[in-house]
Amino acid sequence: MLNKEKILGLKYWLTNLIFGYFFSLGMMALLNKGDFMDWVINNPHPKTSFQIIVFLVVLAIILGVNIIAYFNNDKKLSMNFPNWTRILKAGLLIFIYFIFRKSNLIFLLDSQFFSFSQIIGSEEIVVLILAFSCSLYLTSVINFSSIEISSKIKKIVWWLVVIIGVLIFLLISCLPLTTFNAPASDVGLFNQVFYNYSRFITPYSTIRGVTHIWADHFHPTIMLLVPFYWLFKSPITLLILQALIAVSGIIPLYLVINKLTKNYWLSLTAMLVFVLYPGLQMALSFGFYPENMAPALFLWAFWFLINNNIWKYFLFLILWIGLKESIPLHAFMLGIFIYFWGKDLRFNLNIKRYKLTAIATIIISIVWFLLATKIIIPAHAQDFYPWAKTSASNYIYANNYQDFGSSFPQIAKSILTNPLHTFYVFFHPDLKLYTLLKIIISFGGLILVPISIIAFPMFGENFLSSRFVQYNWNFHYQAQFSAILALSAILSIYYLFKRYQKPKIIIFGAVYLLSASLLTSLFLRSPFIGLKNFRLSQLVLDREIIEPLKIIPAQASVSAQNTLAPILSGRDTIYLFPRVDGAEYIVLVPQLSRYPLTDDEYQTISNGYLNGGDNYKIVIRNEKIIILRKSQ
Repeated sequence: MLNKEKILGLKYWLTNLIFGYFFSLGMMALLNKGDFMDWVINNPHPKTSFQIIVFLVVLAIILGVNIIAYFNNDKKLSMNFPNWTRILKAGLLIFIYFIFRKSNLIFLLDSQFFSFSQIIGSEEIVVLILAFSCSLYLTSVINFSSIEISSKIKKIVWWLVVIIGVLIFLLISCLPLTTFNAPASDVGLFNQVFYNYSRFITPYSTIRGVTHIWADHFHPTIMLLVPFYWLFKSPITLLILQALIAVSGIIPLYLVINKLTKNYWLSLTAMLVFVLYPGLQMALSFGFYPENMAPALFLWAFWFLINNNIWKYFLFLILWIGLKESIPLHAFMLGIFIYFWGKDLRFNLNIKRYKLTAIATIIISIVWFLLATKIIIPAHAQDFYPWAKTSASNYIYANNYQDFGSSFPQIAKSILTNPLHTFYVFFHPDLKLYTLLKIIISFGGLILVPISIIAFPMFGENFLSSRFVQYNWNFHYQAQFSAILALSAILSIYYLFKRYQKPKIIIFGAVYLLSASLLTSLFLRSPFIGLKNFRLSQLVLDREIIEPLKIIPAQASVSAQNTLAPILSGRDTIYLFPRVDGAEYIVLVPQLSRYPLTDDEYQTISNGYLNGGDNYKIVIRNEKIIILRKSQ
């Protein structure tokens, strides 16, 4: 006969299975392996190995979670049985969402300006629903508040996160180069710039087509990396330095959160969310960009700021804004934040001093921005090669905001005087909205505290732009959000805790944020997820490609394909094929990226040279590489 405890136990395990079933279906929908409602209505039995694997993995995780709960509750899992209602809610939340997603009611939300039915039905919202449901389930089964860890174990865990973060960032930054996937226009470009810096000559780039790199962007901070480049003149040096500086941000992030919240778990969560953010990972895997190091330098500056180490704060502030001419706009908002909300940061400063710090930050930001965009970059405006000049403007990137004007005064005036148009441009075309959702879901949508205003110029820079790559998720422009939104997400959780005085908010918030971060990585196939296929052999350059390159003299001019050019870029002249301009050598590897050419264009142009065009003769040809030399 069933007693009360057995009935509760039956309900508990039944709701575990219900949650597992709905969560599995949600995961398949997220991974585009099946539609939730079609599965329920038309195809209730798994027919593919993938679907079976998903079910088994979720069930294994549920079993593992319950084993943890069993030992955490002194081998009394029955203590969890009364939580069956919360577990049921976690499963039903997924089911109700997908029903609503397929109902006609969702179309009532559509308007002339936004298709809310598409937004609410998007995979980005599925991530948030699954993350919330997962967090509700985990906090119902595991009593996180009863878990006690010694200070020694906490240090070990902290070091593990740091070491894992370093390894992840190093691998995703360096693997594209060693597997011939790093682009010429970024890795090759900057390797040639550093090659020139290291020889104390003008930092020109024949890939970008500038006789001084400051004609393109103003980033003097990177000159501090030149001494490291002297030790080992290779693009891998730049990628390693970029990865190490970028990942160093988790240290001040931990220290800042620990100081402001006095909570180890929130501090650790902040580190993990920063490392897992797909936008930063995408940027690191895409190439070398000075602004990829900006989140870390901001966090170091912020740490010194709240510790009243003003001189170090200003030092890192200068280093931060010296990574790109647009970053002073971010620093300007930092100054605004300090002025109005500095009292909430537990400064060891009197009110007058932190307001002076805020004013100094604002002034430095304005002066730096004006110097960079009105004097320094325009002074080099004529340093573009004729074929590389894309605008008649003295600052070519002002043309990215053609919806508002062609100069900064015009752009600012249009934005301020026509806010409805600004609002419309910010969200259109639809791709902007989905990129925005991807950024927000990476941090659980937790943007509830004033510090998030520092990200406003970042959002404006990307989403008011008419330049496709700037608001496209698949490029490097979304990396800059990592530090600000990680801080904002964690401090939002702490703000809710302080307001409602419920310790469970911190536990639930941390679990939810980590769930959202992991599910976003899975959904977006982040470089971290891609490491599942990593092999040590990938760290070694293909000898069949590298060995033949040794016949090319170090000072010879070369035209090479996109992802081969970085390897050859430490020289006076390197062009991105099909630009040749009389280069002494042309290097082709047909199986590598043919950007910026289509396959047909590549075949036509390369065949022209292979057939002796412009007096080029084949000197090496094997299954992978072709090297041509220009006859005298």
